[in-house]
Amino acid sequence: MSPSVFRWAIVAPGRIAHKFADDLIKVPDACLQAVYARRLQQATDFAQLFEAQYATDDYQALLADPHINAVYIAAPHNAHFELALQALKAGKAVLCEKPLTVNHRQAATLVEAAQLYQTFLMEALWTRFLPGFAHVFDVINQGRLGAIDLVVADFGFHLPFDPQHRIYNPDLAGGALLDVGIYPAFLAYLFMGVPDTIVAQTRLAPTGVDQTTLIQFQYDDGRHASLMASTMHKTPTEAHIYGTHGRVHLAGRFHEPNAGATWHLHEQPPVFEPQTHTNRGYYFEIIAVQQAVRSGLIEHPWWSHRHSLDLMATLDRVRQAIGLVYPFEQ
Repeated sequence: MSPSVFRWAIVAPGRIAHKFADDLIKVPDACLQAVYARRLQQATDFAQLFEAQYATDDYQALLADPHINAVYIAAPHNAHFELALQALKAGKAVLCEKPLTVNHRQAATLVEAAQLYQTFLMEALWTRFLPGFAHVFDVINQGRLGAIDLVVADFGFHLPFDPQHRIYNPDLAGGALLDVGIYPAFLAYLFMGVPDTIVAQTRLAPTGVDQTTLIQFQYDDGRHASLMASTMHKTPTEAHIYGTHGRVHLAGRFHEPNAGATWHLHEQPPVFEPQTHTNRGYYFEIIAVQQAVRSGLIEHPWWSHRHSLDLMATLDRVRQAIGLVYPFEQ
């Protein structure tokens, strides 16, 4: 195999990892070198499906493989920190599914490790790298909407309560906020920064994790965001970004690659911009990581360490407001 090929390892081959791998095999200069799972058969089945070089249930052996350039971590939230930390110590670039960790303290430790070992680390907030979203971000930054002063966004789906499901399991850092609420929070943070005040209310599941959480970001200069996350209710999962010149509507599901954008500028007819892609959307963050690693970077400017730390600290504040503490944090 050519040395110019970028070799990936996938850790925890679940549902999201399948989608990621489906895009990975479409990247011309990338290949799936290895798959790790605690159950070897699960790793083997995944490796055969996506033509990986090998499967393993030995994480340390995988990290010792000199051919692997980057590790993609798709494990449950509570496992992100330890898996990513071990990979960074082994000198492997890390792309870790969102949320990067369960709390800011863990995220700060990972960033310190990335800096210490001069190894790339990025939270897999794929939305930031979608061409359609990147276009909206650039146009807003160029002033099309004027000064941004309001973001309204939701993300909700209906999942019947099941105490065995990872989303309802507090030991796995379950709940609506970290699973899907991170997307509305990401959007508000990206366009308006860290809020000065956070007000939040929630409905808790019998297991103690949040099922529906309503969040207000308030800024001392009068800007604000109204956000919602739910695992009880299927919501439009759309976003509206308001500025002094008008607003842009990101259609549901606003975080995915085919969500179109409609611009509503004052005194002008609406302008719709469709966004269509032939891949699942993970393709673009894969390319971004490879380019950054090959350039010797340890973070990506589009979603940097500071971005992840700010967002994680903000989510910590939301959890504090709703009284959500995971058992392993006590």
